Amino acid sequence: MRSDSLKLARAAAAILRGKDGPVLDPFMVSGTTGVAAVQTGHTFIGIDQAEHWCQVAERRIRDALGQSITLGNQTSLALDGSS
Repeated sequence: MRSDSLKLARAAAAILRGKDGPVLDPFMVSGTTGVAAVQTGHTFIGIDQAEHWCQVAERRIRDALGQSITLGNQTSLALDGSS
């Protein structure tokens, strides 16, 4: 199931490739959209009200980037996939 969600999110991010601006996910949960965004070279902003899900998403996106990231606060992520 997760790989299907990631494929769909990558397809959506690919459509946006020529667009300026970040990919925004206001209900980030586990960060699938963020993973797809950074894997396709987009900047990503994710928001979730639950600290647990922000930590899960942070780990998944960090793994996708192959580098460490820092949360700006406990409930949002802002990442640049171009680095």
